[in-house]
Amino acid sequence: MDNLNTNDLNRISAGTVFNGEITSPGDIHIDGKFDGRLESSGKLTVGNKARVKGEFICRDIDFAGTMENGTFVVKDTLSLRTGSSIKEGDISYGRLQVELDARLGGTCHYLAEGEFEKKIENVKSANSKA
Repeated sequence: MDNLNTNDLNRISAGTVFNGEITSPGDIHIDGKFDGRLESSGKLTVGNKARVKGEFICRDIDFAGTMENGTFVVKDTLSLRTGSSIKEGDISYGRLQVELDARLGGTCHYLAEGEFEKKIENVKSANSKA
């Protein structure tokens, strides 16, 4: 088995456009554009100039960017920073932190203990039918 360091940081830098799927056991930082599916056992950080769209399944999300449309399934904490904007989305979280002037559109769902795994299965099965 590969030696895995969960402290390693995966990064999509400013100016980078990524379309596709990422699965990672570690943390991910996005400053560019991302459109696709991202699943991480760690923390996703989305910088203030980043633009994302798609499906995001993570332990934690620290969000300062813009999401046009998408799905967040967050096992623990979703933090929406000042100036962040979620225009339309299906947002599920264990804990929610919203700073002043963060914009949140779409639907929000609190995930009680044990609901994270069920929500992931629902999202995956909905996408397989699409």
